[in-house]
Amino acid sequence: MKITFTNTQGQSCWINDEVHFSLIGLTGFQPPKANILLGSLPGVDGSLILHSKVEQRNIVLTLQILHDGESNRQKLNSIFKVNQPGQLKVELSHHSVSIQAWVESCETLAMNWPLRVMISLICPQPYFEAEQWSQLELASITPQFGFPLNLTQSGQPMGVLLLSTPVNAYNPGDIEIGFICRFECITSVENPKLINLNTGESIQLNIVMQAGQVIEINTEIGQKRIELLSGSDRLNLFNTLKIGSTFFRLKEKDNMILATSELGSSGLMTEILYRPKYSGV
Repeated sequence: MKITFTNTQGQSCWINDEVHFSLIGLTGFQPPKANILLGSLPGVDGSLILHSKVEQRNIVLTLQILHDGESNRQKLNSIFKVNQPGQLKVELSHHSVSIQAWVESCETLAMNWPLRVMISLICPQPYFEAEQWSQLELASITPQFGFPLNLTQSGQPMGVLLLSTPVNAYNPGDIEIGFICRFECITSVENPKLINLNTGESIQLNIVMQAGQVIEINTEIGQKRIELLSGSDRLNLFNTLKIGSTFFRLKEKDNMILATSELGSSGLMTEILYRPKYSGV
């Protein structure tokens, strides 16, 4: 396992490099505890769950400085700046994950030789995210143009459109996650719709998309939006959301997703992007 911290200035530190620093203590990588609020009814046995949530994560790293004690201690202070954010990346044998972390403290432990430094990091969002985005195309164009080229009077097809079929948006993490859906049309499309065939939930828009238009939907908690993309500009289309729609999320493991529309579904290109989350590493 390789652990790297990078601050907002681009300064980074390989935590367990075994040359400058030796990692001798690590806490906070296990799944965090849930805060469960319970209530009771008079004369009724047991309790009712009123509210539950997972609080922020606290990661504590204890490092032993191996060489050039004062120089390396100052280096840690310059990278782990108190009250400043950074990105903690963990590279495992089968995948890499990262988490945003704020430096709570970077403390040199007294009465220790070689020098030891304890670093406390607060992660507002408690889950580790995969470094790489997963990307799925629910409809695509297969290129048919190539060389050597043999043109005929009837013309040369540039590509073949593959119509949308159900695709499994597999979530390998252990946390339900939001995703980004991009609708792009090559012909006029009326009222595009995304369906989760496992749950019956769907997101549908009341809009007629013209050829070349791109609409992006984000279902992540705290980032929910529906926008028309035009170059660097984004136009809010939240008012086009059809009543009864759900900003559904991808559950653990299998999620069969289908993109369609009321008219012109053969011209609808759909892309799904998501980053799996993990409660612990």
